[in-house]
Amino acid sequence: MKKLSLSAAATLLAGPALAHQGHEAAREIGALHWVSEPDHAIAVVLTVAAALFVGVVLLRSRRG
Repeated sequence: MKKLSLSAAATLLAGPALAHQGHEAAREIGALHWVSEPDHAIAVVLTVAAALFVGVVLLRSRRG
């Protein structure tokens, strides 16, 4: 089993945090004034799922 590279690990860890930060910034400027708490929870779940998907794709591309 190959070890996780530092850049891949950083991508997996930073992806959701950066997406969440962008979501909060958009909410602060009023772009997402319609987002309610249930929508926020769904957005967080989708963000984490997308970050995991990107991480898996990156890991598979490094193997080949």
